[in-house]
Amino acid sequence: MKKRSFLLTMIAVIFVFSLPLSSCGKKSLKMPEGTNLEFWVTYDIAGVDLTEYARADDESGAEAFAIYGHGYEPVKNDDGTVSDPEIYVKYRITPWPTFASGGTYVTAVTWNDPEVSLYGINIASSFDDVEAALEGEGYKVSRMELTSHASLVAKKDGATVTLDDSDGARTFTVSVDVVDYGRYR
Repeated sequence: MKKRSFLLTMIAVIFVFSLPLSSCGKKSLKMPEGTNLEFWVTYDIAGVDLTEYARADDESGAEAFAIYGHGYEPVKNDDGTVSDPEIYVKYRITPWPTFASGGTYVTAVTWNDPEVSLYGINIASSFDDVEAALEGEGYKVSRMELTSHASLVAKKDGATVTLDDSDGARTFTVSVDVVDYGRYR
């Protein structure tokens, strides 16, 4: 009887630990209606021809890199590096939900293009309008304001939306967490 109980316990332990970790917490997020972004966070771009996109000089590596949206080209600096253009949309591509799980997913989108909209707001919208729109979509919103910097952070379903304003230069970022990403940077 003890052998059978031990055997069943071992089978249960092996089963639990053999569940694929890459599927833990993997819940794709639906792109909001009305946005004009090309990709949304958690989008698997494995089938996308990335040669049509300009590569950003952003923590480039085989498994983590960034691309600009169509029509945005990086600025080439005299020292051979590249910088963001004045107006841009940039997509960070990494494995997801864990870095170890592999894959090519959009895990962050950053933009400052006033033509890009999200939930009916854009980079020129007031912080009050952004907060109201995001709360209306079910996000939990917090704000921080200093003399030369203001930030709004909203979280929902594993996604974070951030609006940063540093001396009038604004950027929106939508991102999802990538477990163990820091270990591979």
